[in-house]
Amino acid sequence: MTGQKNYLLLLILFALPSLSYAAKDETIWKQVLKPEYFAGKTVQQGDNIIQLTTPVRAEDPALVPIKVTANLIQTKDTYIKRIVLLIDKNPVPLIGEFEFTPESGKADIAMRVRVNTYSYIRAIAEMNNGDLFMVKKCVKASGGCRLKSGKRSDDF
Repeated sequence: MTGQKNYLLLLILFALPSLSYAAKDETIWKQVLKPEYFAGKTVQQGDNIIQLTTPVRAEDPALVPIKVTANLIQTKDTYIKRIVLLIDKNPVPLIGEFEFTPESGKADIAMRVRVNTYSYIRAIAEMNNGDLFMVKKCVKASGGCRLKSGKRSDDF
């Protein structure tokens, strides 16, 4: 029984830093990014509208592949008008804003980005009626904004 208690205690101790990390990242979103980019607007959970694909750990933080895939077909009545990509902890969080129309076809994006440190990457889809939907993924990276593309610190 004592072994089980010790094991449980260890699990709790290892989980605490990640819980604290998640809380801090939501603070960045709530206090900095949301007011700057979406002031006064409601941003809903967006798993039914878009998907965000990222690696859990970046092999090269200067070239992290990300992909945003729309879950709906663009029609005149319902379409994704804009997708905003943000990296919470980068010096310049805005990756880009991408605009779409029904004639664009699917509102999909794929690219490589720099990630400075452990951070959430967020994709926010704005619908043609103004509704906002967000998905996010945490990427473990370090040094992406300090290293040249394709270089690692042990290469110097």
